[in-house]
Amino acid sequence: GVLAALLQHAVGDAPEKIVEEYALSEVLLGEGGGGGGGGGGGAAAQQSVLQSSSRQQQHSAGVDWSALRGSPPAAMEDTLGWVRSKYGAIDSFLEKVGCGEAWRQSLLAEPALASRGYARRVTAGE
Repeated sequence: GVLAALLQHAVGDAPEKIVEEYALSEVLLGEGGGGGGGGGGGAAAQQSVLQSSSRQQQHSAGVDWSALRGSPPAAMEDTLGWVRSKYGAIDSFLEKVGCGEAWRQSLLAEPALASRGYARRVTAGE
């Protein structure tokens, strides 16, 4: 999830879109009661997740495995916030690990992204 978020940021997706798509992965991965492959959202999916988590906790000999499942939006919001607080900006982190502007431009030049109209929409330092 973090790698996908950093890639999304690198190509210019807004933080709100990154968080939203991270949260969608819960349903797509079958953790939201949708059975994997989409569908099954809403209150029914949330109830299924809660029931599943409750069953897991009862059978885990004291380990709360539910903390490692799911894709709550707050988890990605907190992660992006931590990167900003530690490095000043997500772009600063990407620079530090060797993924500067030249790398981002080469990423955007990839046919799969170029054909979808991606262009660097975020100014450096955000």
